[in-house]
Amino acid sequence: MDSLRNFVQEYLGNNSDISLQRDIFATDNPEQSLLKQIELIRGDIYRYFRTNYTGHSSTNAYLLSLLSLFIYKGLPPGNGTFAENFKAQFQNLSASSPFEIRQLDSNMTPGFHNVVLDTQAAVLSNSVMTLIVFRGSEKPVLNQDEFENIRDWIVDIAGAVPELDWANDGLADHAFIHSGFKKSLDKIYDDLLACVNANSGQPVFLTGHSLGGALALLCAYKLRAVHNINVGGTYTFAAPRPGNGHFRYKYDNLLGDRTFCWEYKDDPVPHFPPTGLTPLSPSHVGQLNRVMSDNTIHMNDNQPYIPIPLQFDDHNMKNYVQVMEQRLVDNNRIHVNDPAYLLQTDVPDFG
Repeated sequence: MDSLRNFVQEYLGNNSDISLQRDIFATDNPEQSLLKQIELIRGDIYRYFRTNYTGHSSTNAYLLSLLSLFIYKGLPPGNGTFAENFKAQFQNLSASSPFEIRQLDSNMTPGFHNVVLDTQAAVLSNSVMTLIVFRGSEKPVLNQDEFENIRDWIVDIAGAVPELDWANDGLADHAFIHSGFKKSLDKIYDDLLACVNANSGQPVFLTGHSLGGALALLCAYKLRAVHNINVGGTYTFAAPRPGNGHFRYKYDNLLGDRTFCWEYKDDPVPHFPPTGLTPLSPSHVGQLNRVMSDNTIHMNDNQPYIPIPLQFDDHNMKNYVQVMEQRLVDNNRIHVNDPAYLLQTDVPDFG
């Protein structure tokens, strides 16, 4: 009982909500009340985001994977609009320093018939950081028809003519990026930059699944290369290749030590555009982390890999969230700041 009370009081020492303090302790059964409230407090998991950690952080990977999952429409919680549900969930998960959340939408017609995607993103800002998440396609899962739509868009409709990146240095610069991803990002970039500048001085972390991962990578590059924004890290899940080898060289010189691209088993999407078969001659950027078919994990793996056979179920964003959760330390929390990173026991049950 005393340890629970100390935990709550330590947490509330940084929490100005006096009514919450009163409600916790005003009960005929203090232990039962504390046990209930402790779960709510431990739901404040974004307090453990590691803003000053430049290597791969299991804490940050998990917290960003949640954003990459719940940015998709049609997922729980709640019965309100998507924007209301998303805002409520992530403000609850950042209760000690609640996020201000702005959702951005290019308002294009959804689908893969245009060069430009219907780009949707959310910017979450608080006193210590700015997080940017890009939505992928319409769903966090994939079937063969949906994969063929994505493949055709990446290779033929939007990627047939690669374009110079935003920080091009002239004729001697041969860095090219996927034209569809570039145009899709540009549709919301000015609004996104305004959100970042409104929280000026705080590090920016980016994430996204599938096509959203490619947008996150290009956005991280543009923020840093063009606007000299402090990009703290980028974590992507099943991201296609965003540019050619020359672009990778430029990207990695800026952000290679803080960019982590995850692939899950035989997920086909990270292997597009295919190398050698398109004008782009595409390449990944940053550090590539692979979950292999035997569930071993190869960190910073630059070895060639061909997914055979293609497994569409491996593209499900929930697979990536599960792996990121399993990589959290399985231990008990001593008190609110010990340890200073996220544990498996901190993670709420999202159902």
